[in-house]
Amino acid sequence: MFHPFLMRTKLKRACTIGKLLLLSYLFTSCSTHSEVDFHFFNDNDALIANNNWATKYLYHQKTTRFINNGIENGLYYLYFPADSVPYTLQFASQHITVESAIQGKDTLKNTGQLRYPVYKLSGNSPAWFKINCQKEGYIPVWYYPGNSFYKAQSHEVLIIGLYYGLAVTVILFNLLFYLITKEVSFFYYSLFTLSISLALWYTDGMFQFMAMPAWFIHYFEIVLHPLVALSGGFFAINFLHLKNYIPHIRLIGWIIWAPLPVLSVLYLLTGHSFCFLLLEAYTLAVLTFYWLLGVIYTKKLFYARLFVAAYFLILILAIDFYLAKLLGFQFMDIEPGTLKLGGVFEMSLLTYTVYYRMNKIKAEVAGMKQQIAKYVKEIMLLQSNSDPSKNIETSFIWADLSHREREVAKLVAKGKTNQEIANELFVSKNTVKYHIKNIFDKLGIQSRKKLTLAANGLQPTKESARPTK
Repeated sequence: MFHPFLMRTKLKRACTIGKLLLLSYLFTSCSTHSEVDFHFFNDNDALIANNNWATKYLYHQKTTRFINNGIENGLYYLYFPADSVPYTLQFASQHITVESAIQGKDTLKNTGQLRYPVYKLSGNSPAWFKINCQKEGYIPVWYYPGNSFYKAQSHEVLIIGLYYGLAVTVILFNLLFYLITKEVSFFYYSLFTLSISLALWYTDGMFQFMAMPAWFIHYFEIVLHPLVALSGGFFAINFLHLKNYIPHIRLIGWIIWAPLPVLSVLYLLTGHSFCFLLLEAYTLAVLTFYWLLGVIYTKKLFYARLFVAAYFLILILAIDFYLAKLLGFQFMDIEPGTLKLGGVFEMSLLTYTVYYRMNKIKAEVAGMKQQIAKYVKEIMLLQSNSDPSKNIETSFIWADLSHREREVAKLVAKGKTNQEIANELFVSKNTVKYHIKNIFDKLGIQSRKKLTLAANGLQPTKESARPTK
C-alpha cells in the first residue's frame, strides 16, 4: 500500500545521506597534491656553514611528502633533484619559516600573500631550501606538477568556504535557540564550535592570508588551547547535566583546566618545543576526560550516546593531527580536509543532539504542567464539594464558639438568611443577629461571605495562628 508520508520521509533521508556523501567526497578529495622525493638534514649542530648547499649532509636522509621528526625543531635543509617538468612546492604549515631558497644560481621568492609559503620551480635544475621549524620538526611538502597548483587552490578554497559557512550557521543557530529557550547548552556549544573553528582557521593558514602580524598569530595559537578546553568542558557539564551525578563537577573542571594557562605561559617564556608538546597533550587530555564521562553515562542518558559518537571522530582525528606529529608519527596521516570532515560530522550530530535533548526536556516540563493542572482541578473539586459544617466541627479556630453559635455559623455558611435560620432554630430574628455578631467578634471577621470562606478553610482569621490548646 502506498503511503505518501512514508515516501516523503524516505526521500528526505535519501537526500540527507546524499548530501553527507557529497560533503565527504569534497572534504576527503581535497588532497590534490602529489608525492615528491627529496633529501633533508636537521642542522641544529650548525654543521652546514654559510649556506654551503653542496655539502654532503644534504644527502643524509631521504623522504617523501613530509618530514616528521617530532619535537626536533630548528634548522632544516631540503634538497630537491631536477625534475622533467616545472612544478610548484607548498610548505603547508604555520610553524615554519623559509629563510632562503635557491635553484641553480637563482634565488627563489615566495609567490605572494597565500596561506602557506609557495615556490615555483623550473624543474631543469635541483633546488635547495633552508627552513626554520619553530615548534616541531614537521614539514609537509605539497608538490604540484605543471600548472595544477591554482586548480588545487580553487578546490581547497571551496572546501574552506563550505566548512566555515556551515560553522557560522551552526553557531548562529545555537545562539538563536539559546535566546529563545534560555537553554545554556546551546550557548556553550556555540562557544565550543567557535573555538574549534578558530583552531582550524589557524591551521588553514587563514591568519597568514589575512596578513595578520606574526606576533598575533603566535600568541593567538597559544591562547586557543585553554579556550577550546574550557568551552568544551562547560558544554559537556551542562549538556550531560553532570552536576546531577557529580556534585562538585564544576570545581573539578576548574582544577583540571587550571594547568593549561600555566603551560601556555611556560611555553611563551621558554619557547621550548617540549613545553608546546605538553600544552597540546594536556588540552587533548582534558577533552578526552569529558568524553570519557559521556561514555560512563551512556546507559543512563540516551543523548549521552549521541554526544559520545559525535565527539569520538573529531577527537581521534585531532589527536592524530595535532599530537601524534609532535611525537614523531601519525597513524592515519590526517590532513586539514579530513579534519574538517570530522568537524562537519561533529557539528551536525551534536547540534541535533542538543535539539533532541531540548525537545525531550520541553516534553517532560509539559507533562509536569499537565499533571499539576490535573491535581489543582482535583483539589478545587474537593473544596467545592466539601461540607462547611465539617470544617466548623473539626477546625480548632471554632473552639471559642458556643454550641448555639456553631449551629448558626453552619447555617450561615450554607447560605441561609437570618429569617431562615430563625425559623429552623425556633428563635427570633434578633436572636440570630445577636449570635452572628458574637461569631464575627470571636473570629475577627466582618461579613457573611468571609464566614463562609473561613468555614471552608480558605480565609484566615485573626485566631487562625493560635496554637491548639
